[in-house]
Amino acid sequence: MAEQKDVRTLTKKELNKLLVVARESTELSSYPNRDYILIKMTYLHALRNSEAVSLRRRDINLHEGYILVKDGKGGKDARVRIHSNIRDEVEEYLQKFDTEEHIFPSRVSSTHLTPRGFQYLISKYAMDAGLYPEHIDFGDLENLPYEERVFPHSLRHSLSYHLLKQGTPMQEVKKILRHEKIKTTIDIYGHLTMEDVAESHEQVSI
Repeated sequence: MAEQKDVRTLTKKELNKLLVVARESTELSSYPNRDYILIKMTYLHALRNSEAVSLRRRDINLHEGYILVKDGKGGKDARVRIHSNIRDEVEEYLQKFDTEEHIFPSRVSSTHLTPRGFQYLISKYAMDAGLYPEHIDFGDLENLPYEERVFPHSLRHSLSYHLLKQGTPMQEVKKILRHEKIKTTIDIYGHLTMEDVAESHEQVSI
């Protein structure tokens, strides 16, 4: 999926609701925290759907503190620093996996969760977390406008927006997103107003 401006952005409150529902899920009892770790890791490291679901145990280097991300758009692979807010949880979760194993296994096959499967889970948890109006049923989601639906890409998009709202320079956001050119980042997020940025500076002032 191409980067898009109209992907739905989640507030931090909505994101936390999504994580709570995922953590309580019994979707895969053998790996009870799979979906919680998947969603949190995708958000904190700005992963694309395909990059996240295809991670193997060998791609996570806890000793040196990085994730080897296999670029989902055919570009260069990258080492991404493991966020301190999830490191301990990832270390505990990974104890169940051998080196070559995918860390987000599928419930219905011997390989990893597919991008389509991740999309289904995000839709389900967003519904369960109350991120849609009460009159909307699961079967109605496909009929909603694209910008009102929650996708795995919403996590990457939301992190970018949160960083910019906090006053993070566009150049730094570019690095986190692993865009080759700053123009790509500006084209997607350059619509944020000066009022947005000014507000964020007030919020982080000490």
